Amino acid sequence: MTPYDWYTRAKERIEHFLPSLDKNLEVYVDTDVITPNDRGAEYTTFMLAFSHSYNPNLHWTMEIEMNDDYIEYKLEQIVTNIYLARIE
Repeated sequence: MTPYDWYTRAKERIEHFLPSLDKNLEVYVDTDVITPNDRGAEYTTFMLAFSHSYNPNLHWTMEIEMNDDYIEYKLEQIVTNIYLARIE
């Protein structure tokens, strides 16, 4: 799997539980092309970006671990913890 595939898979996993956490919270895969200062080869980075349609304080980006255990068993708790910390 490519990094993009892992991030897409994580996004799909998050979309299953996100409505029960907050129906106005959205997630998408964001990419950015990095050009190193040392003129090395450009590369693309990936992240999950979260945004909320009514609360500008509820936005963040995060990286993921590209493995099944993380996506299937840890990701929901991590996203939930971040969300709860930001609404307090």
